[in-house]
Order: sequence, then C-alpha cells, then structure tokens
Amino acid sequence: MKLAGKSVVVTGGGNGIGRALAERFAAEGTRGVTVADIDGEWARKTAERIGEQGIGVGCDVSDPDAISRLVSTAEESFGPIDVFCSNAGFTDPAPGDLGQPVTAWRSAHPGGPVR
Repeated sequence: MKLAGKSVVVTGGGNGIGRALAERFAAEGTRGVTVADIDGEWARKTAERIGEQGIGVGCDVSDPDAISRLVSTAEESFGPIDVFCSNAGFTDPAPGDLGQPVTAWRSAHPGGPVR
C-alpha cells in the first residue's frame, strides 16, 4: 500500500511495535500520523520523534467514547483517515468471551483504566 499523502492512526503507538509502525508510516511520506496510546505521554514522545507530521493522543481503546474522540482529533489534524492501524489491545473481563460489552468491562474493573 502506498502511504504517501495518507492520514494514518496507530493505536498502541507509544512504544514497541506501535511506535515502529508510526515511525515507518511517517517515513513513507504520510500527511499525518496520529499516535494513540493509553499513556498519552508516550504517545506524544513518539509523535515528537516523527516531527511535524505526528500528533500524540492519550486514548483508552476499550472506551468507545475515547475512540470517537481519537477519530475526531485525527480528522481535525490531518483530514479524513485513510488507514486505521488498530495495534493496541486489551483483554475482556471473561477471557475467551470476546462478546462482552463495555459495561461488563466497567463493572468487572471498577476504578480500572476504563472510565
């Protein structure tokens, strides 16, 4: 896939594979890379490494409202999203049962990272 001129979002981009993906996408000439991570500071550090075509956003991918805010921020910054690299992950409250709604997660993890 040619990424030159594209807008890309990378979740879990604060370190590891996500950081490597974000940096590689930027090197391919994207118009912008929105780096998202539950640790907003790490997301911003990755974006700083990318330069002016990167922005860092704190985002908990288990929260649909946070994903909506992430999409809005990316689109406001770089226009329509062309590639959404869903690299971040989380486990559900009942391992193996991927059909759990966010409300089940919240009740199983009171005070946890999902707000």
